[in-house]
Amino acid sequence: QARVGLTDADPSWASVWPSAAALAFHITSKEGKEAVRGKAVAELGAGLGVAGLTAASVGASSVTLCDRDPLALHCAMSSAVVCG
Repeated sequence: QARVGLTDADPSWASVWPSAAALAFHITSKEGKEAVRGKAVAELGAGLGVAGLTAASVGASSVTLCDRDPLALHCAMSSAVVCG
């Protein structure tokens, strides 16, 4: 018996999309660090939260991860805890 909500799950969040990797790479550049340092950052459709967690690591004052799938957010927050 399938649990409610899991039968139509969309696992697209479970992979790091090339655009997320590219944005995270840019955030680690001098210009990217300057753009996010001390700022509030929101990542929409965060999935695993790669870009948002990268922004946090370079000094964003706060990061909000948004995704329609609660499991994606759980995994992103677990990564944040593990990575500090």
